[in-house]
Amino acid sequence: MAIVNECICADCDLELVDDERLFYYDSDSEQTIDYLLLMSTVGWGDTSRIRGKVTETYCSRCDKHIRIYSIREIIGEVENPCSIIEKGIARRISNHLERLNELNEIKKREKYELIQKENHYGVIFPDFENLHFSYSYFPQMTKEDVIEDALKSFHEEIDGELESLTEKYKRAEKALSLIIDERDRPYDDDDALEKISCPECGSKISKNINYTECPRCGGNNLMYSTICYD
Repeated sequence: MAIVNECICADCDLELVDDERLFYYDSDSEQTIDYLLLMSTVGWGDTSRIRGKVTETYCSRCDKHIRIYSIREIIGEVENPCSIIEKGIARRISNHLERLNELNEIKKREKYELIQKENHYGVIFPDFENLHFSYSYFPQMTKEDVIEDALKSFHEEIDGELESLTEKYKRAEKALSLIIDERDRPYDDDDALEKISCPECGSKISKNINYTECPRCGGNNLMYSTICYD
């Protein structure tokens, strides 16, 4: 289960997220993959040689979020692990953009295949992970009705992925990344008062989110919400 804590400043609208995110390096794709620990993601990264956790903070001088990748485990001998993770992050962001462009092209083409069964139609969208809609429960639908309904569902599906991926891309692309080798530190050892240096301007800032004062405007009019995912 993942517990996601979201904080929004009512004065300046700064948003901060603490979701106990983990990461691993995928040597096949050469990407640094971050993820929430859910039932569906248990076991992710088990074969990876570099694993760790991701936290988020903010630099008021640069006005940018900072994603901190703390390396907590390395299996075997790995040279320059921080550099590997940094390059993997850049490749991951680049792949997000490529996928967004691909999805937009798929959406424009609306390529589908109509399949006629004994008493109903089916529609397949081969460009979109073989998305398939079957209308066996609605044999009264005409061919035109089936196509229209399938296209509507197709756009709902692809728009949902586009929205989710766009949010991931924008958040990752705008944020600064800081990679720290903390193999000698337990996963649950996080000092709330610990300071780090901003990777862009060098300012000393809190490593963890401070839920009592907005790091951008200094106000204390903060709103919180907690969501549990399984």
